[in-house]
Amino acid sequence: MQKISQERLTISEAADITGYPPYVLRFYEKEFNLKVPRTDNNQRFYTEREIEMMNKIKILKDRGVSNNRIKMELGLVGKDEKNTYNNENEQFILNELENIKKELFKLDMITEALMEIKDELNQIKVQSANKENDLLIVENARLKMKLKEKTYELVELKEKLIKGKYAKV
Repeated sequence: MQKISQERLTISEAADITGYPPYVLRFYEKEFNLKVPRTDNNQRFYTEREIEMMNKIKILKDRGVSNNRIKMELGLVGKDEKNTYNNENEQFILNELENIKKELFKLDMITEALMEIKDELNQIKVQSANKENDLLIVENARLKMKLKEKTYELVELKEKLIKGKYAKV
């Protein structure tokens, strides 16, 4: 920020110092009901006080603070307006709280649904493992039967060999 070297600054000079264009300074004068002093020719001039106020507004605007809230923060509203803003803020907060409660309820429902899906997946895993186990048991039994068949064939061949050997003797 530049150092204010003059007692009275034109709107262009104030714009250079604050970083706001002149039309924004005029808008904020109306919006925030600022009493910017004027010359005898009705031209605005800015003093250190107005520059500081504009810089405070700029800081709050950069933080995303609403104009109504800025008015309250800077003491630019009367008691009746403050009550109105407080009522508006209270209603806004209550609405936001209600919205948050609804979102939390939705999140709880989603969490519950996800837990049910997780349980179903675990059951499917167990069933799949059981099916694999059943398939292995069936395959094992089939291979045992085949082994028995081959054993019987081997015994028959052995008996034939033995009979054939003794028949020649």
